[in-house]
Amino acid sequence: MLQAIKVAAPAVDDRAELELGLARIRELTDVAALLTSTFDRDQILSTLMDAALHMAGAEVGCLWLEAETPHARVAWGLEGDVLEQLRLQGGETVPECVTRTGEMVWSPDCLHDPRFQSVPQGVSLESLVAVPLRHKGHALGALVIANLAYEGLDAAAADSLGALAGLATVAIENARLHQVDLEKQALERELGIARQVQMALLPGREPEGTGIRWATAYFPMGKVGGDYFDFVRGPGGAAGVVVADVSDKGVPAALFMVATRSLVRREAALHSDPAGAVRGVNLALCEDTERYASVFVTLFYGLYEAATRTFRYANAGHCPALWLPREGEPAWLTARGGVLGQFPEMTYVAGEVTLAPDDLLVFYTDGVTEAHGPDDSLFGMERLLATVRAARGLPVKELAARIVEEVRLYAGPGGVSDDLTVLVGRAE
Repeated sequence: MLQAIKVAAPAVDDRAELELGLARIRELTDVAALLTSTFDRDQILSTLMDAALHMAGAEVGCLWLEAETPHARVAWGLEGDVLEQLRLQGGETVPECVTRTGEMVWSPDCLHDPRFQSVPQGVSLESLVAVPLRHKGHALGALVIANLAYEGLDAAAADSLGALAGLATVAIENARLHQVDLEKQALERELGIARQVQMALLPGREPEGTGIRWATAYFPMGKVGGDYFDFVRGPGGAAGVVVADVSDKGVPAALFMVATRSLVRREAALHSDPAGAVRGVNLALCEDTERYASVFVTLFYGLYEAATRTFRYANAGHCPALWLPREGEPAWLTARGGVLGQFPEMTYVAGEVTLAPDDLLVFYTDGVTEAHGPDDSLFGMERLLATVRAARGLPVKELAARIVEEVRLYAGPGGVSDDLTVLVGRAE
């Protein structure tokens, strides 16, 4: 015969405690829904503060975030200067201690708590609890609540506040990551626009009828590169060629590239002497870059007069150009002169060579010769010369592409780490 099992009804105190526990769970569930429904950081902090005060039946409180200045990002009646005056025996404020240790601090009577070194005067500060805000071991700050409704802080209430802080830290971190993602997207858009502008300013095609047949190869490493090249006109229609490299990268490099391009075109039209044109560019850039000591431009500028077959050039701290005659020994075209945009008193001296039909000129940026191989050795000028010699019979477009291909092969799986710019010209 089955006997009925009698279950004793819970005591009144037990039932009340159970109902309180269920209420706290429902409240945490509601708060979790609010915290995860937005990426608005201020709204998250306000929701957290409101929920904490309600849960503790407290009067005042604040959120102390370590990375913020001032630290009290959200204050409800408990201002940051009050927390600065409330110091423990070691000299730390309560939020600093909680953030450092990751442990909750509870004081039922701040005025008579021997752990406190100083208590702010003229402020009604009785009980206080500070809960750490930590995410994956990283300290974010502390949630501080004062003048709680309870005389004591039982384990259930402490657990609820700890759970609330845990929910909040996840929401705060998600909001931070969301903001980082938005900023990254905005930067990507800006870089995309900068790249479009930069590519639009580069020559769309090589010039014709100048006495030199040109080909170019340009590969920026990032969305926006620091290299640039151009074909310009000197006085009397002389054909000019420019290759340059800005010391910085990204958007700043693109802006300086645009400024340099405009100045080179202006000065090239005014000076039949390449050294004079480069000197004018340097003076103008020095006025703009005097507050930016780390930004400068290296540049090689050449001017060709087809009637006399004279190629004159100036070098502003750039890689020497390679001259490979059809007959005779190769030469590196160097001329005295330092970088642009740093020293207004810099002196530039022009060089000059006479080109015969089928002579080759090769201009490049340091991304070519300073490309690192797997053993960390450099591609170097001698390897560049050997590459040009071996492929000098190719059309200039294929020769420029061959140089870039050899550099990439030399760099190996790690790839090149700098912009690659190559200009190859063959005298006609």
